[in-house]
Amino acid sequence: LFKKLEKPLGRNPELQAQFGALVAQHFLTMNDPKNAEKFAKQSWKRTQELLSPYYAEFAQTSLLISQQQFLPALEAARQLKTKMADDTEFWNSRDQMVRSGGLLYAYNLIRIAALEQEVGSAEGELAAWNELLANASQPSAGSTSKLVDPEVYSILRHTFQDGKLSLHDYIVQRKAMLEQP
Repeated sequence: LFKKLEKPLGRNPELQAQFGALVAQHFLTMNDPKNAEKFAKQSWKRTQELLSPYYAEFAQTSLLISQQQFLPALEAARQLKTKMADDTEFWNSRDQMVRSGGLLYAYNLIRIAALEQEVGSAEGELAAWNELLANASQPSAGSTSKLVDPEVYSILRHTFQDGKLSLHDYIVQRKAMLEQP
């Protein structure tokens, strides 16, 4: 069905704009990164000027992961983390985009931890989980870290809640496993 949509979407930019990203997401869930990439690239071109480039980088890394290119994906996620952390103009604007940027930063930390696990780096995974937990805490008196944002991490906790199991529970469990001698 989605293959049949390719020609009509290609001929009609309005349809491509409206449904291209959804089609790309579908191909990713069907483990078809080649077709997903075509639709995703078209969506990135269209939205490139509307969103921060960080979102495009995060999405491109998703394609690397779908292609099981875990080491390049991990390197891309680390680079994105560094770029975002160093972008004082981005963090100082404190508008709604920064709030969602804080969420993107947090999602990227989760991605880094998962990729570190995938490539067998217990030390890297532990560091990512520790940073995530530190950023989720209440800022200490006199703290000027732009990355500490309990509200963003509260949203994240609700997103990853499944019944009684929470993201925090998972992180605590992973940390315990990683810290065992």
